[in-house]
Amino acid sequence: MRDLRQVASKLKTVLIPREDQQGTLKQLKEWDLWGPLLVCLTLSVTLSLQAPEDQKALVFAGVFILVW
Repeated sequence: MRDLRQVASKLKTVLIPREDQQGTLKQLKEWDLWGPLLVCLTLSVTLSLQAPEDQKALVFAGVFILVW
């Protein structure tokens, strides 16, 4: 749970930056790839669900490869 909170906190910092630049910069210097992976997977799944039935896998794979 601690790791999920850290990923959520960093994702929130990127999506909704605060006015405190020192705190934001400090938090962003401790980077990881879980946040971008979650965003990429969410985008891929969302777009593949909207795609026609015969293209769902193709859309998921294409978006995931292009973004990641």
